[in-house]
Amino acid sequence: MTPSQLKTRIAAVTHKSDLTGQMDNFLADALAKINERFGVNLTQPASGVDYPAGTDLLFYYAALVSTYEFTHNVDAATYYNDKFELWADRQNVLSPGSETDNYATINPFIAGDYYES
Repeated sequence: MTPSQLKTRIAAVTHKSDLTGQMDNFLADALAKINERFGVNLTQPASGVDYPAGTDLLFYYAALVSTYEFTHNVDAATYYNDKFELWADRQNVLSPGSETDNYATINPFIAGDYYES
């Protein structure tokens, strides 16, 4: 998906054609949310260039969160933020595009204790 296609999807999903002037802000917010969530430094691709493989839904959900926050639709913003977090949790940052669990053999180390399996 390209940024132009994402803008078109946002307008279609929200049924709002009057948000055209804000679309670049929504995409910038989505990019910032993804960079912060994953500790990466992605940049916004040019209008006709695809987002990195496997990130379409991350950008889609994050952009919709920004859109609905802008329009003060708290319920929709919360819904899409939950979808973003769920999809972000499913990403395998160490091996993009795979569905393997990084912690399949070793549980994550949190607050000085290992979780019991």
